[in-house]
Amino acid sequence: MALVVTARSPVEAQSSLLRRGFSRARLGRGAMRWLTSGSAIAYGLALVAESVARVAQSAESAGFAALAVGAIAIALIVSACVATWLTRRSDAGLLLAVTLAVVLVAFRAIATAVLLALYLAPLAEVVEAALGLLVLGCLVWAATATLVGPRANAPATAAETQLFRRVAMVTALVIFGAGLSGVEVRAIGASWACVGAFPDCNGLGLLPLGRDPLADLQLYHRLLAYVTLGLVGWLAVEAFRTQGARLGRASSILLGCTILEGGVGGLSVSLSNPPLGQVLHTAAAAATWSAAVTLVALSQRSRVRAFSRSRVSGRASLCGEILPGRTRERENARTRERKAVAYVQLTKPRVMSLLLATTAAAMIIAARGMPSVGVFLATLLGGALMSGGAGAINHYVDRDIDPLMGRTAWRPIPSGVISPRAALRFGIGLAVLASAVFIAFVNVLAWLLALVGLLGYVFIYTLWLKRSTPSNIVIGGAAGAIPPLVGWAAVNGEIGSLTAWYLFAIIFFWTPPHFWALSLLIRKHYERAGIPMLPVVRGEDETRRQIVLYSLLLVVLTLVLSPFGMMGPIYFAAAAVLGGLFIRNAVRLWRQATPQAARQLYLYSILYLFALFAAMAVDRVVS
Repeated sequence: MALVVTARSPVEAQSSLLRRGFSRARLGRGAMRWLTSGSAIAYGLALVAESVARVAQSAESAGFAALAVGAIAIALIVSACVATWLTRRSDAGLLLAVTLAVVLVAFRAIATAVLLALYLAPLAEVVEAALGLLVLGCLVWAATATLVGPRANAPATAAETQLFRRVAMVTALVIFGAGLSGVEVRAIGASWACVGAFPDCNGLGLLPLGRDPLADLQLYHRLLAYVTLGLVGWLAVEAFRTQGARLGRASSILLGCTILEGGVGGLSVSLSNPPLGQVLHTAAAAATWSAAVTLVALSQRSRVRAFSRSRVSGRASLCGEILPGRTRERENARTRERKAVAYVQLTKPRVMSLLLATTAAAMIIAARGMPSVGVFLATLLGGALMSGGAGAINHYVDRDIDPLMGRTAWRPIPSGVISPRAALRFGIGLAVLASAVFIAFVNVLAWLLALVGLLGYVFIYTLWLKRSTPSNIVIGGAAGAIPPLVGWAAVNGEIGSLTAWYLFAIIFFWTPPHFWALSLLIRKHYERAGIPMLPVVRGEDETRRQIVLYSLLLVVLTLVLSPFGMMGPIYFAAAAVLGGLFIRNAVRLWRQATPQAARQLYLYSILYLFALFAAMAVDRVVS
């Protein structure tokens, strides 16, 4: 009897390897689903447990329970991160979400401890809540990515889909802002500023703003909640109309969570904020934020649909299609990077840095020291968003002339990286978000001034003066001079001080020599685009004379602050030295009439403004 041993054919061996590989892949995907969803649920429960411990400070068991739930959540988050790095390293989005969650958890603990050590308990509570929501958002995004695969939407135009995605992202940001404003209301004790049955406030009606600062803070939180409800309602209707059942169900869940959160909040206010109401409001807020992140994640899933299918077919066939799939992945990654950089470019970061520097200095001058950290950071954040929004809208308005100028032909819109409509929506979105920050965390006057700056820059300067008169910079410079007024109003709630208006005037007179020096360098570009800048209309000689004149006026203006008692000797010495160098560079440009002299004055003028306002801040604090 002979024993016959037959070897499996290469095809059978390959098929067996494929079956084992797909089985392990299914097990890995199942484990990742459990880990990501479990970590998201556990962390949400940890946030609720922290709220219970906060309102029940006398009960030690509540604190221990919160620590235990938090430890379990952190263990699951770390496990999900490790598992992703080991098994799903090629999934860049998932990897980023879980890794960022781990980093934010650590940063949250450190930042809260530092702020508490500095006796900044209200700010610590706001920062803790903000970072906690960000961690929860990362985990919910990761869970959505592992639980839900790409799926085709209902028949909808590309414009409808893009609009839905953009509104979903804006809604999530507004929900995040509303959550933070609610935390601030609780942290500074404004929860009890409005009494009576919701939505009434102290018997004065729906939104009696301007009567009490604490009540105003709560009313602004309510206003954000009303805006959130309107946005979520639009998403729910639009999802069922154009986006299909999956996004329709997700939008309905978000709408239900939003209504539940608002109902709990209103009932809690009507009952004078009992501890149970505070805990339930926190739980509903976490659920609403999670639902918003889920909706955004689902709305983005169709972007990777074609790529995901090509990867699956490539694995199944074991053919050469894997390489094109990876090439497409790299191309998609590079495209996303270019778009991210382009969106940053839309905000004009160099211009923004100057505006924020003058805002920060004005706040320090107004407070005669470091102002409230919360107001300081909120004002800078709101100012950055408003400045970025103005810059993006400016890109949209100038899209017809930017290709004609060598200096601006590389901008995101003329280069084709970002569409004009996307840039406009981005700018408006930033302005809306800035308004929410100013109203919720600073004050209405600072918001109105910042909004006036945006409107003046876009409508008065960009749309009107820039294209119609050589005095465009002289008059339009008022828009760029508003940030010090914003900073002053953020600290003092008024702009009646003469010092505040001197800060405004300094930037107003600084703007013409700064921009005219630049226009001398790129005169031909302005001429090609038909922009009536001063060198184009009146010639370079006249421009250089005007630069000297405005430089003299600027330096004289900066020096009179000390004799009038607005600044001290430290500032006067710095202003004299800096002003002397400014005049020297202006006179050199007038005499030499060279591009090198124009460039030197342009670059020095930027340093001059930074240094002058820094000297003001130092002098005001020391004096």
